[in-house]
Amino acid sequence: MTPERKLKIANILSVLGVCPFVLGVWFVGLMFESARKVGGGLNDVLIAFFLLAVSYFLSVLISGGAAIWSFLLLRKHIELRTKFNVIAWKVILLILCVPPVLFLLKNYS
Repeated sequence: MTPERKLKIANILSVLGVCPFVLGVWFVGLMFESARKVGGGLNDVLIAFFLLAVSYFLSVLISGGAAIWSFLLLRKHIELRTKFNVIAWKVILLILCVPPVLFLLKNYS
Protein backbone atom coordinates (compact mmCIF):
# COMPACT_ATOMS: atom_id res chain seq x y z
CA MET A 1 0.00 0.00 0.00
CA THR A 2 1.36 3.40 -0.95
CA PRO A 3 1.95 6.10 1.65
CA GLU A 4 -0.60 8.35 -0.10
CA ARG A 5 -3.29 5.70 0.30
CA LYS A 6 -2.34 5.15 3.95
CA LEU A 7 -2.61 8.88 4.58
CA LYS A 8 -6.04 9.04 2.93
CA ILE A 9 -7.24 6.15 5.09
CA ALA A 10 -5.82 7.78 8.22
CA ASN A 11 -7.51 11.09 7.40
CA ILE A 12 -10.87 9.43 6.73
CA LEU A 13 -10.62 7.44 9.97
CA SER A 14 -9.73 10.52 11.97
CA VAL A 15 -12.70 12.47 10.61
CA LEU A 16 -15.10 9.55 11.02
CA GLY A 17 -13.73 8.92 14.51
CA VAL A 18 -14.87 12.34 15.71
CA CYS A 19 -18.45 11.63 14.61
CA PRO A 20 -19.43 9.57 17.70
CA PHE A 21 -18.39 12.42 19.99
CA VAL A 22 -20.26 15.02 17.95
CA LEU A 23 -23.35 12.80 17.92
CA GLY A 24 -22.96 12.22 21.67
CA VAL A 25 -22.88 15.97 22.35
CA TRP A 26 -25.93 16.41 20.14
CA PHE A 27 -27.75 13.59 21.94
CA VAL A 28 -26.96 15.06 25.37
CA GLY A 29 -28.34 18.39 24.19
CA LEU A 30 -31.53 16.67 23.04
CA MET A 31 -31.85 14.81 26.33
CA PHE A 32 -31.44 18.00 28.38
CA GLU A 33 -33.99 19.81 26.24
CA SER A 34 -36.41 16.92 26.57
CA ALA A 35 -35.87 16.65 30.33
CA ARG A 36 -36.41 20.39 30.72
CA LYS A 37 -39.66 20.41 28.71
CA VAL A 38 -41.18 17.21 30.04
CA GLY A 39 -39.69 17.33 33.51
CA GLY A 40 -37.63 14.18 33.15
CA GLY A 41 -35.74 12.77 36.04
CA LEU A 42 -32.13 12.29 36.90
CA ASN A 43 -32.16 8.90 35.18
CA ASP A 44 -32.35 10.44 31.71
CA VAL A 45 -29.51 12.81 32.42
CA LEU A 46 -27.29 10.02 33.75
CA ILE A 47 -27.95 7.91 30.66
CA ALA A 48 -27.07 10.87 28.46
CA PHE A 49 -23.78 11.48 30.28
CA PHE A 50 -22.93 7.78 30.13
CA LEU A 51 -23.52 7.79 26.37
CA LEU A 52 -21.40 10.93 26.06
CA ALA A 53 -18.54 9.28 27.96
CA VAL A 54 -18.74 6.15 25.79
CA SER A 55 -18.85 8.21 22.59
CA TYR A 56 -15.84 10.25 23.71
CA PHE A 57 -13.91 7.07 24.52
CA LEU A 58 -14.71 5.66 21.07
CA SER A 59 -13.65 8.92 19.45
CA VAL A 60 -10.35 8.93 21.29
CA LEU A 61 -9.64 5.36 20.25
CA ILE A 62 -10.57 5.70 16.59
CA SER A 63 -9.73 9.30 15.81
CA GLY A 64 -6.77 9.58 18.16
CA GLY A 65 -5.17 6.46 16.73
CA ALA A 66 -5.75 7.64 13.19
CA ALA A 67 -4.36 11.11 13.98
CA ILE A 68 -1.21 9.60 15.46
CA TRP A 69 -0.90 7.32 12.42
CA SER A 70 -1.31 10.34 10.14
CA PHE A 71 1.30 12.28 12.12
CA LEU A 72 3.78 9.42 11.85
CA LEU A 73 3.15 9.11 8.11
CA LEU A 74 3.65 12.84 7.61
CA ARG A 75 6.84 12.75 9.63
CA LYS A 76 8.21 9.82 7.63
CA HIS A 77 7.10 11.07 4.19
CA ILE A 78 7.65 14.81 4.19
CA GLU A 79 6.60 15.10 0.55
CA LEU A 80 3.02 14.20 1.53
CA ARG A 81 2.74 17.10 3.94
CA THR A 82 0.13 19.58 2.77
CA LYS A 83 -1.53 22.42 4.59
CA PHE A 84 -4.79 20.46 4.76
CA ASN A 85 -3.14 17.43 6.37
CA VAL A 86 -1.38 19.48 9.02
CA ILE A 87 -4.50 21.52 9.83
CA ALA A 88 -6.72 18.40 9.91
CA TRP A 89 -4.32 16.68 12.30
CA LYS A 90 -4.25 19.68 14.63
CA VAL A 91 -8.04 20.17 14.57
CA ILE A 92 -8.68 16.52 15.42
CA LEU A 93 -6.27 16.66 18.34
CA LEU A 94 -7.82 19.92 19.49
CA ILE A 95 -11.30 18.37 19.46
CA LEU A 96 -10.05 15.38 21.43
CA CYS A 97 -7.96 17.34 23.96
CA VAL A 98 -10.34 20.18 24.85
CA PRO A 99 -12.85 18.20 26.99
CA PRO A 100 -10.26 16.71 29.40
CA VAL A 101 -8.45 20.04 29.71
CA LEU A 102 -11.69 21.87 30.48
CA PHE A 103 -12.60 19.19 33.02
CA LEU A 104 -9.24 19.52 34.76
CA LEU A 105 -9.38 23.31 34.76
CA LYS A 106 -12.89 23.32 36.17
CA ASN A 107 -12.26 20.80 38.94
CA TYR A 108 -8.70 21.62 39.97
CA SER A 109 -8.45 25.38 39.70
